[in-house]
Amino acid sequence: MRVPSPLHKILEPAEDDPRLDPRAASHHDVIVLDQDVRSLSSFVHDANASHARLAEDLEEMHRRVDWFEAPSALQNRVVDLERQVAQLQGQLDLLLRLQPPPLAVVRPPAAQPPPADPAPAPQRSPEQVLVRLE
Repeated sequence: MRVPSPLHKILEPAEDDPRLDPRAASHHDVIVLDQDVRSLSSFVHDANASHARLAEDLEEMHRRVDWFEAPSALQNRVVDLERQVAQLQGQLDLLLRLQPPPLAVVRPPAAQPPPADPAPAPQRSPEQVLVRLE
């Protein structure tokens, strides 16, 4: 069974209503249609406002949930970083083992002080010096 819509009532007059040109709307029909449009417009406005409140509530819930997820994500990041540090430490150890041993450093001999003069010659008198010269 088909249920007639409200628009059906407007387009098809009741049996006791006089037959009117379906293209012409009465003043009353215009008023009713205007009220319906306003009612639907109000409903759409209310639905938009409700949707906006719901979106704000969802954003707030997301912030709260994100706060709970942050420690877990941070802990996972710490585990990843610790694993990377261990891997890099292993690579560094391998590089150090592959590096050739350092060459032996040959040091120049320690600087020796100049030889000390042999025992100073005994001082001679001028007569002894003359005797030697002759």
